[in-house]
Amino acid sequence: MGVIVCFGELMLRLSPPGDERFFQSPSLRTYFGGSEANVAVGLAHLGTRASYVTRLPANAIGDAALAVLRAEGLDTRHILRGGPRMGIYYVESGADLRPMRVVYDRAGSSFSQLDAPHARLVVDAWRHRTADLMTRPGIANVFCFENRGEEIGVTLTHPHGQIYGYPYLPPRAALMLREARAHADRTGGNLFTDILANEVADGSRVIARTKLFTAFVPFAARWPVEVHIYPNRFVHNLVDLRDPELDGFAQIYLDVLGRFDRMYPTALPYISALHQYANTGEQREGYFHVELMSVRRSASKLKFLAGSESAMDAFISDVTPESVAQRLRELR
Repeated sequence: MGVIVCFGELMLRLSPPGDERFFQSPSLRTYFGGSEANVAVGLAHLGTRASYVTRLPANAIGDAALAVLRAEGLDTRHILRGGPRMGIYYVESGADLRPMRVVYDRAGSSFSQLDAPHARLVVDAWRHRTADLMTRPGIANVFCFENRGEEIGVTLTHPHGQIYGYPYLPPRAALMLREARAHADRTGGNLFTDILANEVADGSRVIARTKLFTAFVPFAARWPVEVHIYPNRFVHNLVDLRDPELDGFAQIYLDVLGRFDRMYPTALPYISALHQYANTGEQREGYFHVELMSVRRSASKLKFLAGSESAMDAFISDVTPESVAQRLRELR
């Protein structure tokens, strides 16, 4: 077997001993942890050659982390040194009916704070996993998404992303494809292509446009802040994008998230959903695009789903898409 490479963030874990709570103990025990590092160590213990790729600060904490990884049998030759401090998370063990508690303290973990090369690295990771999952039997849809902010209902309070491989078409993807097929039958055109063309022609809801991508607030936005990003060329998924388009996607994605960060004094909570489709008969009309949405309706208020939204799926908003687009255009 070859080498299995795992890459991700390594963090410093601080925990009170035993079942003590954070402020009951005068001491905290130190560990190093991270999902990808844990997988790599587990593989090494099973006799599989495993390499771990990350970046560690060039200080004594980084040195200690590197020594721990090497002691576990990992190939650490490709670990970079430098950059900001290591992220920290605090873990308080559960006891009886008291649940475990995890508190994260991470600087610069939001996608919007990445530089262009590192943003492209994340895009490449999404693309690589999409390509792999789409070839596997039993996977009908690959969904990459990103969450930021407790307000959207996450259990992990730090910004994070996940990738799902569904064995079926999720209801929303199935609905969009059904509407796209009906549109093609009526008009002979692609629904998503026509939506993009109409938004560009109107212009009032476009917030950013390059040679390769367009970002706009949809004409029937459901959420207080909602932005869609489309490639200007029809593709089904990230795998279909060419190298310049991957750079262009990372660029406009950072642009939109930067505008989100400047909307209010505190970071805008959001969900980012990458809608991808396979090049099959059932999904032929699917057009890769990203939908970003936030429940924040002002600096201090959130949008809660009331009767119309929850019971009838009919969304009501107190802002127009055009006014939101104008605000975002001004936040350069």
